[in-house]
Amino acid sequence: MCRRWMLLVNNMNNRVNEYNDWSALKAVLDKSDLVFIFGAFIRGLHVMHHLEGHGYNVSFIDNDKNKQEGGYEDYEVNSVEFAIENSSENTVYLIPDNRHKQEMRKSLQELGIKYEKIIDVFKTLIPYKSLSLEVQIVEHCNLGCQNCNHFSPLAEKEFVSVEELKKDFQRISKLCEEQPLKRLYLLGGGATFAPKIRSNLRY
Repeated sequence: MCRRWMLLVNNMNNRVNEYNDWSALKAVLDKSDLVFIFGAFIRGLHVMHHLEGHGYNVSFIDNDKNKQEGGYEDYEVNSVEFAIENSSENTVYLIPDNRHKQEMRKSLQELGIKYEKIIDVFKTLIPYKSLSLEVQIVEHCNLGCQNCNHFSPLAEKEFVSVEELKKDFQRISKLCEEQPLKRLYLLGGGATFAPKIRSNLRY
């Protein structure tokens, strides 16, 4: 891929008690008799399907009374208190939510669940990477900003053709089939200097 493309991977930080790969997590789950997924929502459902496919005994728990009464996506949803009453030393609690994981862990610990039994699976089992792509469609710029970290103010005039971009976009679309791009940035130099910028945007 030529230098005008820059793929940005936005990683999530500040994990709770995490396992960076499936084999490490699997080793823990293999020793468990029951797995509770704390959070009956789309990410929890992703974890549920994954673990069911590997033969684990998995159940949802959630603090939402409506979900406890009506279930979620044909799955029964129990309360956290129910999970504690029916758990053993080999029971583990999985947190699939990155945004509220600290509060969720705290609520479980306050109910007496040990730290090592609470596992953040957002990184391991959830497609958590947010991909963005920066496209340099113009090399030069006439602004001369003092804090510019590009070579643009000194560069000769150079535009990327629509044909080149189409070819690259087609290649990128194939590479990102499994992990779609979240954002696409058209940059420069001065990106608006591009004589066919409307064609670029339309494509």
